[in-house]
Amino acid sequence: MLWFGRHNDVCRHTFNEDGPQAYPAERLFLFMKKIECYIRESDVQPLVDALAKTGIGGISVYPVQGFGRQMGKGQGKLMPKMKVEVFTLDIEIDHVLGTILEVTRKGNMGDGKIAILPVDDVIRIRTGEKGAKAVF
Repeated sequence: MLWFGRHNDVCRHTFNEDGPQAYPAERLFLFMKKIECYIRESDVQPLVDALAKTGIGGISVYPVQGFGRQMGKGQGKLMPKMKVEVFTLDIEIDHVLGTILEVTRKGNMGDGKIAILPVDDVIRIRTGEKGAKAVF
């Protein structure tokens, strides 16, 4: 939740075991999410192209197998899918999700799933940079 602090500084308001915490605007870039998508193989390249146009920092794509509610078309067999992982800033999550849904949603069973996970920290091994600087 964004709110305005005492001096009209934009802050991020979160809660932890010590109670409410406020972070100044310059630290907003430390709040990131990891989006994991399980989608059809045919949707991967159009999604990569669309996300590249948004200026996303990077994308990882993996071939995976599994089944969901449709149980591998009723036979319990593993179906081929692709897993796409994207790191994004909290403040950009709606834009990135909108792009993913626009490209992948066909309205059919098997369109896929999207998981949104909090990211505590990211470290670039080569330089030791942390947080958003390590990703973007």
